[in-house]
Amino acid sequence: MKPKNTNQTFHESLRFPAPTSPVHVVLKKRDAANAFAEIYGLRSSIRKDIFIDSSKPRSPGPLIEIEKNGDSASKVDFLILGDGYTSSEMKKFWRATRDV
Repeated sequence: MKPKNTNQTFHESLRFPAPTSPVHVVLKKRDAANAFAEIYGLRSSIRKDIFIDSSKPRSPGPLIEIEKNGDSASKVDFLILGDGYTSSEMKKFWRATRDV
């Protein structure tokens, strides 16, 4: 059994908005009986954990509206991410989104 205050790593990445109070993160997967079983758990104070990156990320750039067919409340929003494009290739990315 591991000590309660041990720093450790996990081979998966979890991303979620920074909580404003301590958190309890639990990862589960289905076992042989198809029931969920905990495979990892972490209680953390967001401000003190060395494995939590609290730095503010750079802005990914402006939101570009390609087509609008009505209010988002009654329509489906579709987001295209430009993974792999550099900031100098933004015009190329914008052109590619219009070809979709």
